[in-house]
Amino acid sequence: MLTRRCRMLDCPYISVMSYPNAGLSEQDWRRRVIERLRVLADRAERAGVTLLHENSAGWAGGNADRTLELLAAVDSPAFGVLFDIGNGVAHGYCPFDTLMTLVDRVAHVHVKDAVEGPRYTLPGEGSARVRDCLRLLLDNGYRGSFSLEPRLGVVPHGVGRHTPDAAARFADTGIALHRLMHETLALWCR
Repeated sequence: MLTRRCRMLDCPYISVMSYPNAGLSEQDWRRRVIERLRVLADRAERAGVTLLHENSAGWAGGNADRTLELLAAVDSPAFGVLFDIGNGVAHGYCPFDTLMTLVDRVAHVHVKDAVEGPRYTLPGEGSARVRDCLRLLLDNGYRGSFSLEPRLGVVPHGVGRHTPDAAARFADTGIALHRLMHETLALWCR
């Protein structure tokens, strides 16, 4: 059903994560994640879509070395990396350092920024090093899309209630990203 909708919308990617641990040993957790994602990647390949593993929760979510291990173990052209710049702040790791390891495998980017808490901010106003991440991606040949995931006007993974200024905050996020991209591209083109 989802893959059919992806084809209808010309959407080549589906975001996935590597499952939270439900009391499994490290070895069993790793094994189950790899088994599940191999099956899903096989299905995705047959359906003509690509699964993109996000640097978020789960076995390989916040660990670049595990992400590389997962990519090698799944070993499918229908399996890649979705890098969310703000997730490192929320999950306690440096997004830039993680991106340095994964940059050649990134197929799509979510842009958000945050400070400790996490409390989400406009791109460039938090501690996720958004500008540095954008530059690193461009320097390494990334030519894909950037999606906004601001979380400024909605409670993430909560009841979905929007703040009264959600639309304005989303627009502000787009303007901030546009400014950062303009500055980054101006420096990059020199």
